[in-house]
Amino acid sequence: MIFWLVCTLLVVTALAFVLPPLLRDEPRWSGNDPSLEDANTTVYRDQFAEMRADLRDGAMTGEEFARDREELEQRLAADLPGRSDGSREAAPAGRSRWLGYVLGLAIPAAAVLLYVALGTPP
Repeated sequence: MIFWLVCTLLVVTALAFVLPPLLRDEPRWSGNDPSLEDANTTVYRDQFAEMRADLRDGAMTGEEFARDREELEQRLAADLPGRSDGSREAAPAGRSRWLGYVLGLAIPAAAVLLYVALGTPP
């Protein structure tokens, strides 16, 4: 009897970690997060400032600077929200909710079936 209580506790613990992210209603990631956009812009500004300092100090040529600046601009454009080539869509809530229900049933069922098949039931 204690064995089954421990098994139930372990299954409930596993479900407590798996299900909440799948069952919540808000999107997991939104490309319009201003703090994310600000952080990315700050990183690109710092990289551009370092490139200008390298050009000024002679660590890179004008051709390298132009090439690296173009690459930096492309990466920044890809990270801006609202662009079709760089933005990511949040997963539909219905799909993750459905997956949560399936996993909520499949994990305990798989645990019991594996025990019956491989273990030694009393």
